[in-house]
Order: sequence, then C-alpha cells, then structure tokens
Amino acid sequence: MTVATAPAQRYQHSVETQQRLAGAPRYNRWICDLIEPYITGRVLDIGSAIGNITQYFLDREFVSSVDIEQDYVDHLNNTFGRDGRLEAHLCDASDPVILDLFEAESFDSAMCLNVIEHIPDHQAVVRHVAQLLKPGGHFAVVAPAVPWLYGTMDTADQHCRRYRLADMVALFESGGLEVVSRKYFNFIGAMGWFYYGKILKRDYIPAGATLGVADRLIRVGRSVERIIPAPLGQSVLCVGRKK
Repeated sequence: MTVATAPAQRYQHSVETQQRLAGAPRYNRWICDLIEPYITGRVLDIGSAIGNITQYFLDREFVSSVDIEQDYVDHLNNTFGRDGRLEAHLCDASDPVILDLFEAESFDSAMCLNVIEHIPDHQAVVRHVAQLLKPGGHFAVVAPAVPWLYGTMDTADQHCRRYRLADMVALFESGGLEVVSRKYFNFIGAMGWFYYGKILKRDYIPAGATLGVADRLIRVGRSVERIIPAPLGQSVLCVGRKK
C-alpha cells in the first residue's frame, strides 16, 4: 500500500504531522503511560522524529535515538542532546548497519512508536532490535491498527500497513521475541480516523480546534478503556521480551 512521493514532499508531510501531534499532549501521554513500565535503563528509540514521545523518557539512564531524516537528528541533538541525556544518529533500523552502530546486547529496552508502519521491511527492524537488547529487555511498539481503517491519511503519510493484534504477535515471534503484552487502544480515535480518512478522505490529521477536541476526548476514552478493553482501536500496542 505504499505510494511514490517526492522526498521533499514526503518529508514536509511528516514534519506537519509531527507538529500537529505535538498539539495532542493527552494522546502522547497515553502512549507514554502504556509503555512506561517497560522502558528502563539504556533505551533505543527508533524513529524519534522531533521527540514528541522521546522527551518523556529522558530521565532514563541514556537514550540513543535513530531516524532516517537528518533534520530530525539535528533537532534532537540540539534540543535534547546538550546535557548528555540523548544522542541521535542518522540510521535506518531495517538496515544491518544499525548492528555496527551499536554494540550487540547494549540496550535494556527499545521503543518504536508510530514508525514501524512506515518501514517496508518491518521484520528486519524486529530482528535487529532483538539482537541489540540485553536478555530480558523489552521492545515496545505502537502502530496504527485495523487494516480496514486504511484510508487517505495513511496513504498520504506513507503507511505501508495497519496491524491486527495477530499481525503484531507474528511479527514479534518471527524476530525471536516473546510477546508479554498486546492490546488495541483509542477506540474513539478509530472512529475519527474512519471519518476523516475514509469518508472525508483528508490527507492530514485535523489541526486547531478539531484536534483540541479530539485530544480532550482522550480523557473519556482512557477512562472507559480502563474498565472495558477496546475491541479495536486507532492504535495497537505490542511489547516483546528477549528471552
């Protein structure tokens, strides 16, 4: 489901998407709270972009970030790297070069948040992370869920796929990781994604007041999903552990 897009146009769309997500603090906080128990020690962050989520984990021992856009790498190093809490690198996590960049079994945990859906060879990413994790280390992934939600916003944002829970489990197990947690979340967000991406056929996540309302609804969604697990959602969380 990939679409050929000029690199400059693709990068600009990515920047605008990241800037809009920065205006959804409750959504970002929800992701952080879901993965927080698993992100410890020395952390590998795959696809950090402008650091919307990364910034919440700078109290760990150290964060090594990788991204394929030089401007993102420079932004992270200039914004968060000056006090020695983070170092960002230009690297494609699906390329074996990441194994040369870092020493094997050097990380206590890893995260890849709304990134793996962009990567054609997502199996290589999981294999490489498994090699870089210490035994017992965790890998937390958040990605767009439910293939039938795939619409114009996915196409514009260069998503290769959306995931079912079973897809995530198979992906982790193929890379040699034991799945310890998996769930759909953000049911309200799924309805919004369907409306804007499948019915209105928009290219961008709504901004301004619309995004603000959606972010405030996160509080309602979180409260409900604490009691009733979401049967599906805008996102899927999967956490694997290196045996």
